Amino acid sequence: VSALDDALTKTKEFIARDYEEAQKAKEVWQQKETEIKAEISTVGASRGEQTKNVDEELLEDYEDIRKTKGGIGAGALVKGICEVCNVELPETEAEELRAKDRPDYCTSCGRILIIKE
Repeated sequence: VSALDDALTKTKEFIARDYEEAQKAKEVWQQKETEIKAEISTVGASRGEQTKNVDEELLEDYEDIRKTKGGIGAGALVKGICEVCNVELPETEAEELRAKDRPDYCTSCGRILIIKE
């Protein structure tokens, strides 16, 4: 009987310790969740301000592409290379993109290309 009492006591101690650790982890998780929600709110407000001057059709295209391409709807074209898919565009194609007055699309990954050259 004494051995059973000892085993029961140790089991209760393990459970209490595990419960305490779980509570601490839950508190950390809740704090992180609060921080992330605040950041999402801030970014959402900032995004609204930043996109107010963007062509509505282009913004819709961006959102559609972003939803289907893993969250990335646009990429920079640097030295003729799409920074998203890392494919080098033929020089004639890169020149055509540079000459346009609005962004165009990468022929490899389909994302909107922003000229950063």
